[in-house]
Amino acid sequence: MDTDKPIYEYEDTPSLVARTLIISRFPAFEKHILEAFRNSSSFRELCEDYQSVFVCLNEMSLPDNMPKSFDEKYLKELKHGLEQEFFQYFKLFKVQPKPKI
Repeated sequence: MDTDKPIYEYEDTPSLVARTLIISRFPAFEKHILEAFRNSSSFRELCEDYQSVFVCLNEMSLPDNMPKSFDEKYLKELKHGLEQEFFQYFKLFKVQPKPKI
């Protein structure tokens, strides 16, 4: 763990976009997300993985992109799995999740 690094050290990385996405998805956990983001490289990686899947799914929904149903199904399952990992972190926070739909 790299707990001694201030959060601003990650401001110029793709992690910032990922962190913002996770906060917008789970706004009730903003304080905890910021803390986990600051203290855990594995949480930052989870945020980045979630962002990658989110971007792929959004690109597949564009009219010019005709996705194979298998790819879309796989990505949705992957997104769901990543969200379950977030819920494991949220259990540590002892706060009930209220995801934004």
